[in-house]
Amino acid sequence: MNGKIFISYSWTEPSGSIVNNWLKPCLIDAGISCMIDKDDCGYNGNIDKFERDLPKAAKVVLVLSQPFLFSLDCMFEAALAVSKCDIEKQVYLINLIDYNFRKDSDKWYDKVFFHFKGLKDEYDDSCSKLPSGARGPYKDKIRKVNTIINNLTTLWKMFGSKNSVTFDMASKNKFELVYKELKQSIDDAMLNSKSITDSRLTPKN
Repeated sequence: MNGKIFISYSWTEPSGSIVNNWLKPCLIDAGISCMIDKDDCGYNGNIDKFERDLPKAAKVVLVLSQPFLFSLDCMFEAALAVSKCDIEKQVYLINLIDYNFRKDSDKWYDKVFFHFKGLKDEYDDSCSKLPSGARGPYKDKIRKVNTIINNLTTLWKMFGSKNSVTFDMASKNKFELVYKELKQSIDDAMLNSKSITDSRLTPKN
């Protein structure tokens, strides 16, 4: 755990501007260190390594929007979060669309599943037509889409079970509700980590 907040979001507007111009500055002003791919994995950076490092973050904030749900990279990050992080203690949601995932009246789960199932079929077909030495890019995409599909049920259940409040409430007073909760949670986690370390260093009588 590195004490930083990893923010996963779609670059599609308005999500991109909300995160880069509003959410991240508010968290930094509150003394919280943040990671987002656009700033922390710059030109020539290894985006796959950056995504694999996601579970090491103290907290993961998923900024949900409709484009997020259909983005390979965003949903791969979300799938990593639910498969490798402590969902209750590490993962937080900001629901830009205020969609009721538990009720799912518009059947977005079905739409998201068939979207990624279609991508998997497309990648599998393209990969099969290439010689083995040229399949690398498609194998990487297949790995990502398989991770999403395999964790989609757990991911969707988390979307429905987390009390993410409305976006208006979350963003009020410069995301005060969000940064207070994150800061307290990080402080508690770091204190607990220090206590465990100190106990290991204390010699037994």
